[in-house]
Amino acid sequence: MIGSYQQIGEDPADKLSMNSIIGNERYLRSFFGRASYKYDNRYLIEGSLRSDASSVFPKENQWAVFKALGLGWIISEESFWSVGVVDMLKLRGSFGQTGNQGIPAEQYLTDFGNIGRYGSNDTPEGSGLQTIAFPLKWETTDNYDIGLDFGMFDNRLSGSVAYFMHDVKDMLLQTSIPLSSGIAGGRLWQNIGDMRNEGVEFEIFSNIMKGEFQWTSSFNLTFNKNKILGLTAEMDEGKSGLTTMETVTRTGGRVGVYNLPEYAGIDPEHGVEMIYEIDRQVYDETGKTVKTGRLIPATSQNMRDNKILNEDKTGLPTYWGGFSNTFSYKGFDLTIFITYQGGNYIFDYGEKYGTTPQRGQFKLRSDLVGNTWENPGDNAAYPQLRWDQSFPGIWTKIMNG
Repeated sequence: MIGSYQQIGEDPADKLSMNSIIGNERYLRSFFGRASYKYDNRYLIEGSLRSDASSVFPKENQWAVFKALGLGWIISEESFWSVGVVDMLKLRGSFGQTGNQGIPAEQYLTDFGNIGRYGSNDTPEGSGLQTIAFPLKWETTDNYDIGLDFGMFDNRLSGSVAYFMHDVKDMLLQTSIPLSSGIAGGRLWQNIGDMRNEGVEFEIFSNIMKGEFQWTSSFNLTFNKNKILGLTAEMDEGKSGLTTMETVTRTGGRVGVYNLPEYAGIDPEHGVEMIYEIDRQVYDETGKTVKTGRLIPATSQNMRDNKILNEDKTGLPTYWGGFSNTFSYKGFDLTIFITYQGGNYIFDYGEKYGTTPQRGQFKLRSDLVGNTWENPGDNAAYPQLRWDQSFPGIWTKIMNG
């Protein structure tokens, strides 16, 4: 090889390998149409149809069609309506489909990447699998909704209440695969299973003050219940589900249920952290976690083998919403907006890494001072401070009683 490549910054004559690529490109092509009709100022119908093609999927699965239909009935326009304080009342229902193509590009291809050389520069580089070809396709959500909209007191107070159900099919998720497969990172994108979200939502808007000084206020609240309808046949049969370091997702349960060893405090005689033991035989046969009642040391192996499934605890909120107030006066306005959510649990990584010295790579919390175990009989909040959390001989002594 001769010549120079200024974009690389040096003469490549002594290079063993070089490459130049354009990658991670993605394209979307769409066609869509919409039509709506209103009859007699009270009956409404609207429909839409769109077709999308995404380059992140293989050619045979690039195109997908998404449909939507909405119906409405303005009850307050009927001749029989005579509720004076209610100015507007509308019943509505809809069905619509949406698609998800939010994955990295080129995941449907079998891809090889360079592996660093060993030894001297005379040794050529190798190559290894980065991804394996899978027939990926669009993730589709079927959205169902039925609700009631209203306006009262000359529409100074308005709002809505609605029930919704969202069925997600062919979810695009990363799954773990054996490291022996040779895939970098041990994870691949696949279409895995179906999921349902359903709940109710409320919204209220009020025009409190009119005139030179204006004040409007709004409030909304959504409750949501999440359930996995199905994963792959292998995951369902083996009862393992889709796992991460801290969570597991199984058919019939919620997304991302925390699956962690349960902390049992500090052993007062030896100053080490303890966890609850689970019955491994019951877990292997049924996938359920049942405590034996025994406390065991929190070694790395014990924590891997004694995780407890917290069916009611996930990182996803079960309700959320917002509250806002807007004030206007002579061209100036002020908006105060508050959002909230709840029903979820947060895994505190700061507590995990800030209370164990390990090898000195993390900043420690001041709460450790004076609250760590030092002598037998201490009722301490934290274990004895040890470099790299190493307790040679103590683990075995506790396990053997």
